[in-house]
Amino acid sequence: MVPLVLKPAKRKLDKAGDQVSAKRKKKAKTLEKDKTEYLLPESNLASCMNLEPSDNDHFLYCGECNKEFEGDCPVHGPYNFIKGKEVPEGDPCRADHTLPDDLEIKTSKIFGAGLGVFSKVRLESRIMFGPYRGDTISDNHKSGYCWQIYKEGKASHYVDAQNKATSNWMRYINCAMTEADQNLVAFQYKGGIYYCTFKPVSPEEELLVYYGDEYARKLGINRDKNLLFRPKYVNGEESDILQTVMEKHLKNAKLQKKNIENKDEKEYNGEMWNNISNNRSHLKTHMRIHAGEKLYKCGVCSYECNQSGSLKTHMRIHTGEKPFKCEVCGYTCKQSSHMKTHMKIHSEERSFKCEVCGYACKLSSSLKTHMRIHAGEKLYKCGVCSYECNQSGSLKTHMRIHTGDKPYKCEVCGYESNRSFTLKTHMMIHTGEKPYKCEVCGYTCKQSSHMKTHMKIHSEERPFKCEVCGYTCKQSSSLKTHMRIHSEERLYECGVCCYTCKLSSNMKTHMMIHTGEKLYKCEVCGYEFNKSTNLKRHMRIHTGDRVQE
Repeated sequence: MVPLVLKPAKRKLDKAGDQVSAKRKKKAKTLEKDKTEYLLPESNLASCMNLEPSDNDHFLYCGECNKEFEGDCPVHGPYNFIKGKEVPEGDPCRADHTLPDDLEIKTSKIFGAGLGVFSKVRLESRIMFGPYRGDTISDNHKSGYCWQIYKEGKASHYVDAQNKATSNWMRYINCAMTEADQNLVAFQYKGGIYYCTFKPVSPEEELLVYYGDEYARKLGINRDKNLLFRPKYVNGEESDILQTVMEKHLKNAKLQKKNIENKDEKEYNGEMWNNISNNRSHLKTHMRIHAGEKLYKCGVCSYECNQSGSLKTHMRIHTGEKPFKCEVCGYTCKQSSHMKTHMKIHSEERSFKCEVCGYACKLSSSLKTHMRIHAGEKLYKCGVCSYECNQSGSLKTHMRIHTGDKPYKCEVCGYESNRSFTLKTHMMIHTGEKPYKCEVCGYTCKQSSHMKTHMKIHSEERPFKCEVCGYTCKQSSSLKTHMRIHSEERLYECGVCCYTCKLSSNMKTHMMIHTGEKLYKCEVCGYEFNKSTNLKRHMRIHTGDRVQE
């Protein structure tokens, strides 16, 4: 979801949100004004990105003062600048590696948008990112990653971030689909494009900017002109957008009710409408389905519906309200149907079963995801490498390889991992837990893979065979060790004398010569040896056995 042509729109808004001339107001000729100030039309920070670049792009706009300053604002100070990471030239994935530590790249919440940028921590307003990096080109070749740069009020060139090797992480920031979703504004400063937060951004929230009216139309985004760029938060404080939307909604609802009451009522055959309620108001509501009539319209986005209850549910997207709460785990959601689906997690019932392998699950969506295994379908693809998978969660986990994100941390020793099960396995080091037990000999271990390897001891199967001498064994590691017999390689060298050997076990036995350690003891006379072979030879004295020549 990237812009085709990112030309800043030439539209401005006055305080009431109406369009005004795009021309800059002249500076008041008074001695009381600072010579570095240029007065702007009254607007908020969210509409600053829609201003046509001025001749003085070395001036910074302060949303609180509604003025531009040559340098930092004397009242509110500088913006909090978060700089991207330095990456050496020639890195093919430079764009991904420049990502600041407080941000992460993962699948966007916007359908079909691919990857997006999310905040891992809370970001306050007045945080500045940039500049937008890429190749400088003279004209836009429809790469979809271009910002147009102006000089002295005239179009100069484009910054194209299509190439990951020459761009930065800002290429992944998507366009906001509604007013409520937007949390960044874009502006030109000293010949570069910068983004700035104009309201607080919560952890796990996607960073979204507006690319201008031209691109919005190409995306099919229809914005209410009376609400254009009037954010929920202005200068960090909540505005009256929701109140404005609700007032407009209530006004429309009253008009709709009046229109419905004035309409002539119709009679319907009972057999034809045997599923319709006898209640007259229910019938009128139901008939809108067949008529395609959508009386209820959202005042924030272009959503339309034929029931007031549907609009009420939809408005929770903009308000963030989640009235339904799970009494078991505290999970909250916006719709009762979502809560009904969630409660299946706490139930033992597994209604959905795979006809191929018998896999059973609680949710139809889980079964649909499972069936991709049998179909070989891999819908989720990594935008950095060639990795593909059939679950969005798997792709999310995979992306941590590229971002370096390790959200799972051991509170005992500080060990970090990018997967929850890896941390779970690690914690067994501290707890001493060994959940896997061999039913044959009682051997216990921490990982299922270790148990699988161990069980080969009790099996007669020897799948690993030496091609030189025919030796067979149960483990690949044993075969690897055996192969050293046939090579001249001697990896182990004694640090005391010049003795070398091919096996670690042989070196361990040799070191007993220098340490004087004697592990093998005769139970008859108490004589001790440092090799098992020597003890075996000694035992012949007591048994009377003789070596046949």
